[in-house]
Amino acid sequence: MAATRYQTMLMACGVKGSPESRQVALMSRSRAAGSVDTFELTCLLWGGYVLLNSSPTKTDTRRKDEVQKRREAFRRVEKTIGTHDTSKLPFRYSDASREGLYEQGLRMGKVVFEDMQEHSHDMFVWITPRYNLINAR
Repeated sequence: MAATRYQTMLMACGVKGSPESRQVALMSRSRAAGSVDTFELTCLLWGGYVLLNSSPTKTDTRRKDEVQKRREAFRRVEKTIGTHDTSKLPFRYSDASREGLYEQGLRMGKVVFEDMQEHSHDMFVWITPRYNLINAR
């Protein structure tokens, strides 16, 4: 049986398995071709290495640890509220009423509050239901 145009495109992109859409295949290809280490870039943006500094300092190590902790916290929260699968649109696109966004904000607020209590951090103090309402405009 001959491959469909879609399957041919996926094979050309080097995507294994059966992704759900052409966009998923193209994003996978783009990520694979990227030469930027996103973790290092995040550390740099959070005040990590000085560009001309060839050896990391104690502060750089602390910042890397902080970035790693933030990523772990976001992973936990996204898994709990069901937004960890990036191949699916977030709930806010299917329930875009102000009331729906407010309820999502309350749910997210509860999850991040519990995560902050359980793991003793304050990484999400800026997330409030008002934050979601402002972004609903």
